[in-house]
Amino acid sequence: MSEPAMNLKMFVVPLMMLGINQAGIDINTEENKLKIQIAFASATAFTFLLYLVVALRVWLKGDTAKTLKVSEKQLTGENAGEEIMVEYNYKDYDLKQIRTKLTTAVMGIAITGGIHYKWGMVHPLLIQSVLQPMNALGDPLAKIWLMGADDSQGANKRPFAAEKPPSMFSGLAAAADPKKEEKEAGKERKARGAANKSTVKRRIKD
Repeated sequence: MSEPAMNLKMFVVPLMMLGINQAGIDINTEENKLKIQIAFASATAFTFLLYLVVALRVWLKGDTAKTLKVSEKQLTGENAGEEIMVEYNYKDYDLKQIRTKLTTAVMGIAITGGIHYKWGMVHPLLIQSVLQPMNALGDPLAKIWLMGADDSQGANKRPFAAEKPPSMFSGLAAAADPKKEEKEAGKERKARGAANKSTVKRRIKD
């Protein structure tokens, strides 16, 4: 299995949040909140629709003749926790990957929605509105079954390389407070200055 290439998608969220901050856009107005909520709902619907279309194509045209072996962790039984080799045909492997992706998507949506509902934070919705379709369109399954990509080499070759998608939390700190790092550095400088003054006073007394 080839090593995943450098994920350029990880820079999208920080750059997007930086652009919003630099432009002085207030995403917490009622009008912008509504727009972001609609964008989030649309991105979620697009992602699920994409995977459902892929699943349908795999179900109808999936290859049951070709097989591959993948290493999986045994979850139950006497060998629980151990890595074992499991053989799949291409059709079953692709369907299993789709189920995993949909499960991950549901968890992400639940977390994002929960954060927005509980604390009223808009940034997670905005970030996920970009990440959901971006990750779905970049998935090897979408490239193979919807874009006709070659599945015999590179990142589209089965078994797919484990790629860590960009996190929705990667831009939240900067979005919440763009000058946070500067403030923290200032606090550290003040603390060091106070410590130095205290040391000087003790030396004078001695």
